Amino acid sequence: MLHPERAGTTLAIAMLVSTLVPGRTIFWSNIFGWSGIAATFCPMMVLSLCWKRPAPSG
Repeated sequence: MLHPERAGTTLAIAMLVSTLVPGRTIFWSNIFGWSGIAATFCPMMVLSLCWKRPAPSG
């Protein structure tokens, strides 16, 4: 079961900790965020090149 309150609290704590760690800037947070997006969608894009029939119409 999902708990949005717990997710929001966890995110707030993570952001608080990230601001207290020296050497971490918004640049690095942004780099890690884009890396996560790339890790999610790049395998799907590469695998879609190998599909014989990606759509019902062929």
